[in-house]
Amino acid sequence: MESVRSIEILVADDHPIYRDGMVQAIGRQPDMRVVAECADGDEAAEKIARLSPHVAMLDRRMPGLDTVDILDRIAEGSIATRVLVISAHTDPDGVAEILEAGAAGYLAKDTARDAICAAIRRVADGQTVIGYEVQQAVADHLQARRERRRSLLSDREHEVLELLAAGASSQEIADRLILGQSTIKTHTRNLYEKLGVNDRAAAVAEAMRRGLLR
Repeated sequence: MESVRSIEILVADDHPIYRDGMVQAIGRQPDMRVVAECADGDEAAEKIARLSPHVAMLDRRMPGLDTVDILDRIAEGSIATRVLVISAHTDPDGVAEILEAGAAGYLAKDTARDAICAAIRRVADGQTVIGYEVQQAVADHLQARRERRRSLLSDREHEVLELLAAGASSQEIADRLILGQSTIKTHTRNLYEKLGVNDRAAAVAEAMRRGLLR
């Protein structure tokens, strides 16, 4: 009879009640085994390097070594461990940073235990898992950016802004949009006022800060 594959898992979280709950939930799965549990990033990095578990389930924010640094060490050491991040924080910038650093998954901390175990299996199988709550937070963020762009600048002003960011001169912008230079100067002056700046470089920097440029 073929034996069931045992997925080796490291659980790292500085909240003992949550960590113990996950260890118990994983322990009830016939195809999973917790090989280590950690309360901080330094301990997690050391045990990942030593044990090379199939999956490391990491809290995003822990004392000691930052989760992004742990991911960097895994990549630098060519460690086969795949990382599933579980966090109460689903801000899009933070999610993007974690995924860019090499995490194979990101779930909200209030995700049901059974769903987390299912995600561990998928991550161990080489898949990428992004929780619904995380996807929704990112989608809401992108929608808000679109709404800010629409409400702050007119469509024409946004076209001028994108061409300014691309380095086009006033004449080049006028030629591209089939408008007179005086009209382009009016649009440029209006968008400067709306952004609270006085020149092209400042306009581009402020627009990027506000998420107005793609």
